Amino acid sequence: MRILIADDDPTALEGMQRLLAKWGHEVAAARDGQEAECLLRADDAPAVAILDWVMPKRSGVDVCVSLRARGGGSPYVILVTSRHKKDILAAFEAGVDDFIAKPVDPVELRARLQAAERIVTLQARLQDRAEAAEDRYRLLYATMNEGMALHEVIYDEADRALDYRILDVNPAYTTHTGIERQAAIGRRASQVYRAEPPPYLATYARVVESGKPEFFEIHFAPMGRHFRISAFRVGKGQFGTVFTDITGLKHAEEAIKSQLEELQRWQDIMLGREDRVGELRREVDDLCCRLGEPLRYPSQEAGLTDSDTVNQTHEYERQRNHPGGRRRIQVAGDA
Repeated sequence: MRILIADDDPTALEGMQRLLAKWGHEVAAARDGQEAECLLRADDAPAVAILDWVMPKRSGVDVCVSLRARGGGSPYVILVTSRHKKDILAAFEAGVDDFIAKPVDPVELRARLQAAERIVTLQARLQDRAEAAEDRYRLLYATMNEGMALHEVIYDEADRALDYRILDVNPAYTTHTGIERQAAIGRRASQVYRAEPPPYLATYARVVESGKPEFFEIHFAPMGRHFRISAFRVGKGQFGTVFTDITGLKHAEEAIKSQLEELQRWQDIMLGREDRVGELRREVDDLCCRLGEPLRYPSQEAGLTDSDTVNQTHEYERQRNHPGGRRRIQVAGDA
């Protein structure tokens, strides 16, 4: 493990260097607080720093405060001190991770370094996992087909939602809305969408306040598009939306609905025609009855079966084709 030792006492610094090298550590040395901070701000900074409390230019506590204020991958700091316990408490509040009293006991120092190494290793693993998860998230964020946006709600002095600001959007946002990323980021929704009040403010404010996600489909008139939107809270005063342009789907649904209505209209026409044909057939059968001819379109209402109709039709054809048959038919009709 790479360790920085900072001490303005050359004897203490040299003795610590030999001891750590003997234990297999890679050692860097600094003789004052300013030099120590420069080494700890470098890209290849040591993972652990053993800082003397009192040093020229900057104290060990001052160095720790400056590093913690910077954030990021600050080192694990062990403070070497002979101060009272109340001073040590102030040092921990400033960001020190551990301390060891002067004169330094090699056994105690080694034990504290072993604990520091376990913590640094665990932190590195967690950092790797966090970076891997962030990479996966960013890949999904950049390649997903759905539009995605992050927002924060803007409140007035009475804590009423007035608007919301767009914090970030993915590439699909532009695909679905036609609004470029640079035209949206950091601006109010009322400005971006040219709508007052901004679109669906009440719904989004409710999501932020309740923490319950909501899902809805809408037609956004200014764009002439239909959207399916899922809204969810991501933090205090913030919410995210995942949405899809379903305009094509809605048009397809409308086309299907129109086709079904047209089909129903033709079905009604055909049923009407069938009813009319039935009426005409009954009129023909009535005429046949008056003329004494077989029914052309027999029905159950006439009290005839299919076999009766067939027999009547055959007899009628036989008489028509027989000499004098027409006269007999006419006489029969007259009777």
